[in-house]
Amino acid sequence: MEGDFVKFQIPITKIDEVKREVWGTITDETPDKQGEIMDYDSSVENFKIWSGEIAKNTNGKSLGNCRLMHQPTAIGKVIAINMDDAKKSIEAGVKVVDDAAWKLVQENVLSAFSIGGGYEKRWKDGDYTRYTIKSFSKIQIPNRRRYLDVIGYKSRWEKSGI
Repeated sequence: MEGDFVKFQIPITKIDEVKREVWGTITDETPDKQGEIMDYDSSVENFKIWSGEIAKNTNGKSLGNCRLMHQPTAIGKVIAINMDDAKKSIEAGVKVVDDAAWKLVQENVLSAFSIGGGYEKRWKDGDYTRYTIKSFSKIQIPNRRRYLDVIGYKSRWEKSGI
């Protein structure tokens, strides 16, 4: 964690080489190494707002923007997003349009989804701390943090122990 900025990563589960797509769970209620859990019930609406605004602004051509390692470099777009209330998870498919980023996916250098956002609130839940991720549309900081970063480096994921 970096101050009041949330970052965690979950491995990509499917790669479609022909379509240049990556698929997987982008968040769920699995505790991270810091003992934190993103609370699905209080956060899911913020994901819907984020994706809905982007879909509206792109006439439905994108359901979210895709950045490379929490940087302002766009590498693709979210093409599918599913909020699964039963599993308390959010799954997504991303089309990678950047050639250099796609090469990193093929070489397994990029191998995880990663979320970035601010805390809206935090509270104790037994041994863990739950949090609501801040609505991306409400973040009043530079655009580089107004996104969902869905690709992360494997080495960083392994180092974090998540």
